[in-house]
Amino acid sequence: MKRFTAILLSIFTVFALTACQPTPEAAVVVRKDFDILIERAAGSNAFGSENLSERYNIPKHITKELEGIGGKLSVSIDAAITIPIESTLSVYRVTPADFTQEQVDKIISALYDGNALHTVDSTWTKLDIERMITDMRQHLSDTDTDEGKEHFNQQIEILEKMYETAPNEKVEPPSDGTLMTKQINNPLTGKPMDEYTYLDVEDEQGRRLYIRNNSSGSEYITVESDTGGNEVFDASSRGAMLNFGNTTCIYEIADITLGDSEGLSAKKLFDCSPEQAMAVAQQFVSAIGAEYMRPWKMHIVSDIPKEDSVMWDSWFLSLTKQDWAYRISFIRTLNGAEVTADTLTSSSDYGRGWTYEYMHITVDGAGIRHFVWQSPYEILETAVTDAALLHFARIQEIFEKMIFIIRDSRFDSEEIVNARYDVDKILLSLQRINEQDSAENGLLIPVWTFYGDSTFHYANGHSSTKTEQVFLTINAIDGSIIDRALGY
Repeated sequence: MKRFTAILLSIFTVFALTACQPTPEAAVVVRKDFDILIERAAGSNAFGSENLSERYNIPKHITKELEGIGGKLSVSIDAAITIPIESTLSVYRVTPADFTQEQVDKIISALYDGNALHTVDSTWTKLDIERMITDMRQHLSDTDTDEGKEHFNQQIEILEKMYETAPNEKVEPPSDGTLMTKQINNPLTGKPMDEYTYLDVEDEQGRRLYIRNNSSGSEYITVESDTGGNEVFDASSRGAMLNFGNTTCIYEIADITLGDSEGLSAKKLFDCSPEQAMAVAQQFVSAIGAEYMRPWKMHIVSDIPKEDSVMWDSWFLSLTKQDWAYRISFIRTLNGAEVTADTLTSSSDYGRGWTYEYMHITVDGAGIRHFVWQSPYEILETAVTDAALLHFARIQEIFEKMIFIIRDSRFDSEEIVNARYDVDKILLSLQRINEQDSAENGLLIPVWTFYGDSTFHYANGHSSTKTEQVFLTINAIDGSIIDRALGY
């Protein structure tokens, strides 16, 4: 079936739940205590088998029908259960990693194949500002409100001041790919508040590579900008970032992972097959020394959006070869276990966010169009080699109870008439959790994640469906719920 794949990142309330406690009737918000969790994970594996499925009585497939919230929510479980092939799961201590100069050299070599690079100068020249002033004056003439006129006059005044000191042309010297250091001063005190290494380069074809490593500071400051908004100076969050090439292919046409691409090649002559694109991506990953990153999902993507009023086939047939590409998502593996996230970042307050690791490689007939790698981890140590997990029957019991407690708040109003969750995949993997009040210390722990599709019917007669949704993530060691948005 051809469809757009939308990924809903479910956000759940966090509560404590252990095997020796009854399943609670409501969620209780707590942090995970690392020492207690490690002690529990290091406990005796009393189930007596080296095989995960036998040790914890994990079936290959389960089916069950549930109903709750006064009949408003029905849950249909018809799910295959996927577990790591190894006989044990470990617990690891991790911290945010930077991109090293050695890694950067390998990435540049693999992406640019010896092409000359120059530093990107993002400074606005006088010509840039002249064009912006012209644009603002056009907006000013088009607006008929006092508020609008005041806004555009302010923008023009700011740009005219910037014009006085702006350079006539950009300065973009050659670059050999060496990381540079940038210092950020506190806007209130003028004293240094942050320092990080970075690289911003491109070749003559305009293929840009931007790398920004982790901050060294810990402050999070918001100040009012000249335009009346707020400007944020965040040195407390963590997660190195790397971005290369054309980032515009964001519209998902089909999920090859789910078999949605069947028949597409018969309608459109692609320059390369999914297998060829996968080979290009995997060869690149190997060349940069990241063999521990494995393919997770693969989509056909486009930079041309589909309008709601346009039929899918008509829109697809209108695309040219330059409009589409394959996007392959990669995830880290440790001793055969996948490290999953299914959301982008974790943060309990303003600042102190820590991006989850993810990697996307977009490939078309010409090669790698786009490469992004966010927040790589440094594995500090193996805290527990063979973690003791809860019996799967206990995990299932927790899910069946808590799926009706940790729910959309709209169930408590008249907005939702009824809804259905179809759970079609249950995965045992590793997931990062954060130490309390820290964006620099984490654990990779075994978790159970329940995936599927949801359909909501509303009082206004409308309905909505979301696919590949994360319904619940359960700590496989103590049965507590993992809130991926908070990171614990």
